[in-house]
Amino acid sequence: MGSDDIRSAFEAAAHGGLRLYVAKLDYTADGQQRLQLTGWHRDGTPFGLQTAPFSGDPVARAKAVASDLITLHYGEQQMSRSVGGLARLMGALRDIDSNANALADRLGAAQTAILGEMQTTGSIIASVEQAHGELAAVNRMYSNSGPAGPLPGEESSGLLPK
Repeated sequence: MGSDDIRSAFEAAAHGGLRLYVAKLDYTADGQQRLQLTGWHRDGTPFGLQTAPFSGDPVARAKAVASDLITLHYGEQQMSRSVGGLARLMGALRDIDSNANALADRLGAAQTAILGEMQTTGSIIASVEQAHGELAAVNRMYSNSGPAGPLPGEESSGLLPK
């Protein structure tokens, strides 16, 4: 049993829907077989796979893989003229998905920028609140309407004498 037998079985099971480039049969350390297959679907979409290790007929496994690839790619066993339309729809959906991802990336960057600006604004507000406390202390000190220096619980920036 060689790769030519596997190739023939695979292509026959695909009914012209798959073009096989590489068909390789190798063995695992415990003696099981593994198929490696690469090629293209009829619409030009590439495929490449390596089967899980198996024991049994590699030709039968190649036929099953071809059938499964067509089913996974087109969603049905029998390929029809609607496959071209489905391929165009899938391409359009991929474009929409790509555009949505680009918008999501832009939104994430904008959110990060807004958070940075909010942190800066928070720092400015804290500085203004501190300056307000210090000005109030200076006003109390020179107007004799209250104790000099910050009130209990207020912090000084170190600009006022203690």
